[in-house]
Amino acid sequence: MINNKIAIISPSATIGTDEETTRLVQIAESNLNNADIQFTYGKSAKLTEDFSDDIIKMKIEDLYCAMEDNSVDVIVCSQGGEKSIELLNRLDFARISHCKKAIFGQSDITSLLNVISLKCKIHTYYGLDMIWGLGKNAKDYTMNQFKEFMTYNKLNELHPFDKEKWDMIVEGEAEGILLGGCLTSFN
Repeated sequence: MINNKIAIISPSATIGTDEETTRLVQIAESNLNNADIQFTYGKSAKLTEDFSDDIIKMKIEDLYCAMEDNSVDVIVCSQGGEKSIELLNRLDFARISHCKKAIFGQSDITSLLNVISLKCKIHTYYGLDMIWGLGKNAKDYTMNQFKEFMTYNKLNELHPFDKEKWDMIVEGEAEGILLGGCLTSFN
């Protein structure tokens, strides 16, 4: 990574919609600042919850802008929700596939992450977002892992915490594409 900067977009639920969410965004911003990671927000990230045609277009444009902004290294979704599926039939996958930036998100963002992974051959990561992953649930381990990823772009080479507590059922190695995420979104 060159710039140590992330773009925060809201393909589903936005941020700052209530007092709790606003507080968690402030925690996430503080965590990013403490990790020396710069951040910028997409234009639709702080809008109220509204999925009109114009808002959907704005959310898609935020994704394109983040993908095409050379100062941004990684894209992080603000949070899940229930509306990212509304974007899928309008995305220009050829345009997205020209930019190979990792995208992080969770919950409803499963729909977006898996489609982009498969159609554009871009690495997406489930389980980390702005509000819950970098805000409410961020521990030193999380921030250290994310900073390591920002530095080396190799999350898959990092070591999971508490590995000594794991039980090995069948030893081995695997290679290939792993898809996962929110079961409700898969359904």
